[in-house]
Amino acid sequence: MLMDYNAQFSDAQTVTATASVAATNILDTEVADSNVGSGTPIWVVCRVSTVFNGSGTVLVTLQDCATSGGTYVSRLATATLSLLETDAVGDDLLVVPLPSEHQRYLKLLYTNTHGSAATGAVDAYLCLNDPHALKTK
Repeated sequence: MLMDYNAQFSDAQTVTATASVAATNILDTEVADSNVGSGTPIWVVCRVSTVFNGSGTVLVTLQDCATSGGTYVSRLATATLSLLETDAVGDDLLVVPLPSEHQRYLKLLYTNTHGSAATGAVDAYLCLNDPHALKTK
């Protein structure tokens, strides 16, 4: 699969214990109320790139905002995922179509609530292909 750097939220981004951290990249659709997900689906994909080495949970939230420095609002979130269920590289944390209505700026927020001090890493991006067909695991 070819990856457009401008469509990546995270590239092997470390998610640390007991912290909420925004994805490395905020995606700018360059148009107010762009709603780029209506029509052909655009998929939001977040997968494990380095296995989490502890117990606890992780939550991935898609947020949007009308301005680059404004207050982000949550559009959707995963169920709280047990890290024991995401124990291999390539395991999905989030695979959903981009909501058809959203603001100009998009970001992901990772919330990690470990019972023990542990970290892992994730890749997250937008793609046009069915991500299940592209799964390498």
